[in-house]
Amino acid sequence: MMRLKIFQIFWLLVLMVCATAHIFPARALHTFHTSLTRMDYNAKDKNIEINVQLFNHDVQPMLERRLKKRVDLEKTAEVDPELLKYLEENLIFQNKKSEAQKLKWIGKEFANDVVHVYIEIPFAESFEGAKLQNTIFFESFPEQTNLVIFQIGEKKIDLLYKSGDKFKDL
Repeated sequence: MMRLKIFQIFWLLVLMVCATAHIFPARALHTFHTSLTRMDYNAKDKNIEINVQLFNHDVQPMLERRLKKRVDLEKTAEVDPELLKYLEENLIFQNKKSEAQKLKWIGKEFANDVVHVYIEIPFAESFEGAKLQNTIFFESFPEQTNLVIFQIGEKKIDLLYKSGDKFKDL
């Protein structure tokens, strides 16, 4: 368990350095494939607030394959709906009845070589028996890793997904 936490912290730090570096070219920093998803439960609004951090160099080719045309992440009209559809297929939150919960698009913003995608899941149920799957970019990169940090009140859940992983209990 301790090894997993150290591994997760290492990847988080590497991602943060890559996302905030101003000195080196973006392509030189992009030598691994990972995503970071931060999930926070807002008990007052009964929403799971989600920030998915993805590298632009991974998002753009995926969207171009799906849309079958060149895209500009900031200007192409179909980018937001297609990105939401992709996340609905790969970031799946299930309640205790194994029902996938609907993602709600909030928006996106860019910071250096990273796109921050903001989504929400309305959720007024208990988290007991809930599961999460994060297969973002597994179809593109066999070495892809996805780190999820989920804060539910005082409880913090860290999940690490590697190629082949499916649903994990919360």
